[in-house]
Amino acid sequence: MVTCVICGAEAVGDLVRCEKHRATYLASGPTIKLFHDCDKFVKGIMGPFGSGSSVGCCYDLYFNAMIQRKQTDGIRRSRYAVARGTYRELSDSTIRTWMEWFGDYGEMKVTDNIFMLKYGDVEMELMFRALDKPDDVKKLLSTEYTGAWVNEAKEVSKAIFEGLTGRVGRYPAKKDGGCVEPRVILDTNPPDEDSWIYQLFEVDLHKDPEIAAEYEWFKQPPGAVKVDGKWQDNIGQVKGIPPAENFQNLPERYYSRMCIGKTPEYIKVYAEGKYGFVQDGKPVFSQYNDNIHCVKFDADPDLPIYVGMDCGLTPAAVFAQLSKRGQLRIIDELNAKGMGMYQFARDAIKPHLATKYPGFRVNEIAWGDPANTRGDAAEQTAMGILNDMYIEESDKQDGVVQMPLNMPFTTVSAPGGNTLPPRLDAVNSYLTRLIDGAPAFLLHPRCAMLRKGFLGRYRFERVQVSGSDERYKEIPKKNIYSHGNDALQNICKGTLGETDLEDDDFVYDHQEQTASWSGR
Repeated sequence: MVTCVICGAEAVGDLVRCEKHRATYLASGPTIKLFHDCDKFVKGIMGPFGSGSSVGCCYDLYFNAMIQRKQTDGIRRSRYAVARGTYRELSDSTIRTWMEWFGDYGEMKVTDNIFMLKYGDVEMELMFRALDKPDDVKKLLSTEYTGAWVNEAKEVSKAIFEGLTGRVGRYPAKKDGGCVEPRVILDTNPPDEDSWIYQLFEVDLHKDPEIAAEYEWFKQPPGAVKVDGKWQDNIGQVKGIPPAENFQNLPERYYSRMCIGKTPEYIKVYAEGKYGFVQDGKPVFSQYNDNIHCVKFDADPDLPIYVGMDCGLTPAAVFAQLSKRGQLRIIDELNAKGMGMYQFARDAIKPHLATKYPGFRVNEIAWGDPANTRGDAAEQTAMGILNDMYIEESDKQDGVVQMPLNMPFTTVSAPGGNTLPPRLDAVNSYLTRLIDGAPAFLLHPRCAMLRKGFLGRYRFERVQVSGSDERYKEIPKKNIYSHGNDALQNICKGTLGETDLEDDDFVYDHQEQTASWSGR
């Protein structure tokens, strides 16, 4: 029999509280208690599955509502935004959690997803908003709030978070007593180290005193620990690691069972509560094997450097060498954001080649996007900039002089057009070959963005369909990893004409370990 954690009486249903204490809140652990005690403007909490952070955030909003000033009629009024990535997640998880704890103390207006709580002198309005609905986003960022909660923040853009920081603290109005301790709270399972959450709370917060004064980040203990090679529920058996939180509300062996059959990265994120990336979707290049293709090697001063580029406002460049036997070695990469092609070439590509590879010969031809990638006019403009075709025109425009780039190569469109299958085939033609017992494709570990792309960030998104069959979109997801991969495809298509590989070169078993990496 499950008993109430407060009085020991028989518990109700799946709860660990009796009927009398079913609405009595107990913080799930020391981290949640510290979270509640924190009065900073922005505070967030991160932990593994089942750590109780969502319930904690529900109560944190309620605690904030309780300290608002009484208005002339004796009522403490407040209004909160509750944001979640999709409507389905909002409905199935966030709203459901709130209703389990506070449903008896108010009424939900289903058509508007607004909950009105009235308890004692507290009158609390919660506006639940899904970020996959344009109308909800518009309402979210045009309403005045007391505070806001971003649920599962790793699925929410930084722009939404930043927008909310400008909407809180504005209700109640000053004429009605003003707002007490406005705040934005966040909870999340661990995101990738590339996420804005990691940058803000693990990097910027420790560098910028202004951020540190107003922001706080709490991390809950791991749910599982490895003991003698096996995953166990973390009950404090490993010295120096506090026990997991919220055990009183979880089934027996919750975490150890969760770990069965899961990948190390899944366990790291969802059971241990550590930063990491869990693949969702299908990698574009499934033939890539990090143990075989990602190898440290020195650039060969006797071989020319080939350059492939992806143009646009998020430009990327890939640098490679091709051995005499046709082994493609990706030696370096450059990625930028919000930078035009002229600036990228002048301030990134040219200095990089000059400082990192002095004395190396650069191949006289570089490859950019096929002309029909973004429309012929736009792409020819990028080509023209790289090839100094518009210098005379710019000299005449408002007295602005654009100095020639004098790039060490001429940029042409990658051959074969922009049809996706041939572009992917060009990369796979290297990934699936062996040359003298070595892979035909090598990636230096310094190419971090390309490597992460190969490991799953550059992917086909999963299509949400009913049934057991998994389906994926036909076009890779455009993200920060796709631009470098586009540049890589350009360089692969361009260099295929430079190799003497025979048609009967065999496809290798990508599980096989090779002893030689020379490929000369």
